[in-house]
Amino acid sequence: PTLPLARSYRRLDLWLSHGLAAGTPLASLKAAISVCEVVKGGCEPVAFELTRINGGRARISIPTLKTGTQYRWVGEGVVCSA
Repeated sequence: PTLPLARSYRRLDLWLSHGLAAGTPLASLKAAISVCEVVKGGCEPVAFELTRINGGRARISIPTLKTGTQYRWVGEGVVCSA
């Protein structure tokens, strides 16, 4: 499945197409996601926090997120760019 991103300054909202079960620990979802900044010759990992907005949305907050910079996140084999 494709999980669209909605970008705002220093945060990315994730739409979880089938929602996240109420009993699923947020830490489990965070462990399945990695975020990196696209740089010349590769991708540098960046630290992020994950919060639940509701059952169908989660928010990645990245204190170092910069405008005009490309980021890539990977979750369970799905790669998206923002």
